[in-house]
Amino acid sequence: MKRLAAAFACVLTALPAAAEMAFKPEALLGARETAQAGALLACDLGVRDPDAADAVLTGAGWTKTEEEGSWSYVSENLTVMMWTVPGFCMVEDSEAGTEALGTTFLGLANVPPDMATDAEGCTTYALDGGATATLTGPGNDPACTSETGAAMRFSLPN
Repeated sequence: MKRLAAAFACVLTALPAAAEMAFKPEALLGARETAQAGALLACDLGVRDPDAADAVLTGAGWTKTEEEGSWSYVSENLTVMMWTVPGFCMVEDSEAGTEALGTTFLGLANVPPDMATDAEGCTTYALDGGATATLTGPGNDPACTSETGAAMRFSLPN
């Protein structure tokens, strides 16, 4: 098992630093079975272009709430929250744990992204355009892993 993990780590280090997503969010947001993947793709778009992500999410029928400086969208167990200007977007799933959300996220990339850990020990992924996605538990003060809820937080460098 350790040899397999080491071999996988070697393969990952040989791949490009940034991942490019292989699917379009509008193709996945409408069905419950694929909504989590669609929400992740919408956030990957929304961290750079909130207006485009807004069009995709509202076009898929997600319920939108506006607050000063941010928009939130809800569909069943999923919530997407993003700033109205580029810089931050988050997908929170109240049912799936961090392992399941991370697996879905990795399945969307054409090439697996470079993985690292942040200062809190949470897994981060390098995305196109300098964006980073951080996998955490749900909530405002999340743990890095959770079996009962998860969030993926997309951000641009300062």
